[in-house]
Amino acid sequence: MAGPAHLTTDRDPDDTDSAAALFGVGLALVAGGIVRFLPYFGTDFPLNDGGLFGIMIQDLVDNGFRLPNSTTYNGLDIPFAYPPLAFYVAGLGHLLGVSIIDSLRGVPLLFSLATILAVYWLAGGVLHSRSGGMLAALAFALLPRSYLVLITGGGLTRGLGFLLAIIALGLAWRLMQNREPRWWAVGVLGLDGGLTALAHPQAAVFLATSVIVFLPWAVDRRVAVTRLALSALIGLGVVAAWLIPVIGVHGIDPLISAAQSGERGLEGLLLLLSLRFGELLVFDVITIGALIGAVLAFRRREFMLPVWLVAIWLVDSRAGSTFAMVPLALLTACALLALTRSWLPRAGTRPFDHIRKHPVWTAVMVAVLGGLVVANHYSGVRPSSPLHGLNTEQQSALVWAGENTPDEAVFAVVTNGTVWENDAVSEWFPALTDRRSAATVQGSEWLGPEEWQRQQEAYVGLQACARDVLPCVLAWSGTYDLPITHIFLPKGQLHGPSSEADCCPAPRHSVELVPGARVIYDGPGATVIQLP
Repeated sequence: MAGPAHLTTDRDPDDTDSAAALFGVGLALVAGGIVRFLPYFGTDFPLNDGGLFGIMIQDLVDNGFRLPNSTTYNGLDIPFAYPPLAFYVAGLGHLLGVSIIDSLRGVPLLFSLATILAVYWLAGGVLHSRSGGMLAALAFALLPRSYLVLITGGGLTRGLGFLLAIIALGLAWRLMQNREPRWWAVGVLGLDGGLTALAHPQAAVFLATSVIVFLPWAVDRRVAVTRLALSALIGLGVVAAWLIPVIGVHGIDPLISAAQSGERGLEGLLLLLSLRFGELLVFDVITIGALIGAVLAFRRREFMLPVWLVAIWLVDSRAGSTFAMVPLALLTACALLALTRSWLPRAGTRPFDHIRKHPVWTAVMVAVLGGLVVANHYSGVRPSSPLHGLNTEQQSALVWAGENTPDEAVFAVVTNGTVWENDAVSEWFPALTDRRSAATVQGSEWLGPEEWQRQQEAYVGLQACARDVLPCVLAWSGTYDLPITHIFLPKGQLHGPSSEADCCPAPRHSVELVPGARVIYDGPGATVIQLP
């Protein structure tokens, strides 16, 4: 395993000065900002999910910032066992006048933009090249999977964890390479690692997996192991301050249940082998660049980046598709360093002077960046993308349902959804109505594996009724022993401009088939049916 820790090139390590590097990083932020901002146009609401987290933040604020024993979301008495760092961030924002909805809408976007800068810092250290860091940041910024689930409402926790993990990896790498020998850096790494776990548990798994992959390439493994062990102890101390009280109240079962709710490694490996994991449906030149970078790495017998990429997928396939974008971007940067060697600016070259001297390369770069922005937008507007939010009419219909039905009402929310994670109506229904949604999946992962599996099956069964007449919902209620009093049928496009105009025409127009059922609301955003 010994050998150079970065892919070799024919150029000096620090071949680009800070001005050119900052120009490149600025370009990455602009391009990355455009593709991340586009999904927000047309909605004043958080993208996709966040309803569960919104209620948990409110519960935390209402409890005087002391962790509640459970959350009031969906009336299920769900243990408040989720790592709470991001909830405290949004809660403090609430005290400063920022609404919880605005935090769920805007803060994930800020975290996602900050990860571009973090990737630049990490890649610059791993590749020992400012040019490499700049190119990796640019590739990362334009990979849809690097932000798809991070700028949604639920990205409040995922995005913060991802950002902290990348920063910790940049510091861990420098410690292993003896570039940051001061012992205070060990403490900072431990604190950052602990906060990563307090933001999102899967980000902590990504951090630990990555550090283990880095270790064989340390300059002095004995010193590196000592430093990492001390950092780990500090990190565990940070986590213990939250974890011990939680276990004291709830035991360890909710944590084990949540940890078992993801997919298995084989599924992640199969997705990796499909070469479609970047989520670019067209013009996927970044994945092509990563494959070229992997070939170069194998030819030079420098295996760390390919090993890192595969390890992330094997350890955590559920979130691996997001975390793997970091080594993927670094592999792309390696290919670009080799392919654009003669065009990249040398130290001392002014960026705009360099652009004027290379008009052809500049035109190619602009065309590629433009194509990638369009490709990102195309990937984001497809119905299966999570980058869609509730429109104003749907929000108003949900509020109406909460204000005009009994407190004990239990709803069947029929949306024709195929993936519960992307069903914004089902997740936000309990948050905006303060009424029970019988088939909503979010939160059930903390209630035990049997309840988790049962709720997923119930969700799939209910959504099948969107293509059937209304009695299907009553049959579903009996099959899963989930008594309901009302049915909520949203109107309008639920998954962007390419989705169906009406999710549920058959149950909407077959009310007369259920004796005693009556429509109590049929206006903008939804139809609400009261059952006998």
